[in-house]
Amino acid sequence: MSVLDLKTCRPELAFPFLAVMIWFACLDVCNSTLGQVTRPQQSNKSDKVLREAIQRAIAPIERAMVGYRENRRCFSCHHHAHAVIGLSTMVRRGLDVDRELLQIQYLRSISRTRMVENRYLENQGIGGGVDTAGHALLVMRIGNHRPDKTTDAMIAWLLKQNQNQGFWTGTKNRAPTQTSDVTRTWLCLDALKHFGPLSLTDEIEEQETRSRKWLLDVDVASTEDKVSRIRALSVIGDASDLVNKFAAALVKEQRDDGGWAQTDEMDSDAYATGSVLMTLHQNAGLSTDHACYQRGIAFLESTQLDDGTWHVATRATRVQKYFESGFPHGRDQFISFTATCWAATAMALSLPESNWQNQHPAALVDLSSPSVELDAEVHHEFQERFDREIWPIISDNGKSSCIRCHDQNHQSGFRLTGEASADFTAMLGDGWFHPHDPGGILFCITSKNPEFMMPPGKLPRLEEAQVEVLTEFARDLYQFPD
Repeated sequence: MSVLDLKTCRPELAFPFLAVMIWFACLDVCNSTLGQVTRPQQSNKSDKVLREAIQRAIAPIERAMVGYRENRRCFSCHHHAHAVIGLSTMVRRGLDVDRELLQIQYLRSISRTRMVENRYLENQGIGGGVDTAGHALLVMRIGNHRPDKTTDAMIAWLLKQNQNQGFWTGTKNRAPTQTSDVTRTWLCLDALKHFGPLSLTDEIEEQETRSRKWLLDVDVASTEDKVSRIRALSVIGDASDLVNKFAAALVKEQRDDGGWAQTDEMDSDAYATGSVLMTLHQNAGLSTDHACYQRGIAFLESTQLDDGTWHVATRATRVQKYFESGFPHGRDQFISFTATCWAATAMALSLPESNWQNQHPAALVDLSSPSVELDAEVHHEFQERFDREIWPIISDNGKSSCIRCHDQNHQSGFRLTGEASADFTAMLGDGWFHPHDPGGILFCITSKNPEFMMPPGKLPRLEEAQVEVLTEFARDLYQFPD
């Protein structure tokens, strides 16, 4: 019996952010489950009005993505992962999204992760711990990133972090996003499922068995915990009865105002409501036409502010130095940013995807890996061109030579051996030449921001002619237009 069959169904859908996009491809399966459910009344808002509401949310989200990038270099769970999840869903619903910005945010997530690849390989501490690794791998999954040596290093690192326990843990001072061990466990299980190398199959299966037992025994007090448990069991698989059971309990927690709250003591808000709606639809098969979902959407519509955002008060302990990302709500801006992503995503999921996409095929976006594969003949041609045009800039350019700093011990992911053929192959495979990668060579050599620009500090910048040579090489390699 599906959770949607419950006569007591009150809008209920709480879930932690990211999985939205990942399970997007499973909508047909979800909808077939929903076919068993009685279809309630349609939304009292037309698709046109709903699209306009979502579109108003997209503008401040995109503005803050740029603002965060101008102030912070690190990978961000909210401004990278949550933004990619939300906007990817909205693109697939035919909404007007800056697809180049979305692509850049995805590529930037990968480049920031590669910069600390050595720390994963050496089992060192990572800023943000498993939260950072889990969110980064989730972004890669959304973008159909192929498993590579970076993901292999991250998976091996994740397996070492829980010391054969059934769960992963971390900081407890950044509610709601970074206080839940259930959320961390879901993120890690999802990463193991989709990026785990064959050589670790037995170890991963043993971990899933331990985690299933822990998920059934753990005390879940917050909505964040409850939606993450549903997500985690869905990843492990063979748990439809348990998913329906826990989803039914979550449905009953819908408030009279149509929303959900982060905890029993709090009021309903967009963060909890958006995440719940996403989860019930994606993992429990709840139709977006169902009364529960429609009441949740009505709550979100009624609480959206004139600037297109939703305001949620922060509960996180202050850790980082305060800065303005361009998103409203002052010190509440980060949680409000994610809440706006979840709310707009939940609303977007209720739009008719298939009809819109048939009419607007350009609405689709492909977040592909920045790496490129060449056949032997083309590889040879670009290798010769690299040796002739690029290698002198990298290896024999005085104080501005990349190889002076970026040897095999460099802390970033950009490490050179000093052998042209090997370095070209490595740079090609890792996507360092991608013209739109904000962590790649072109971005760094043209950046005016001292935090990003290369060569760094007071070292002489590359000459304009050298920048143009690198730019043309990258465009030809990826077949980008001028």
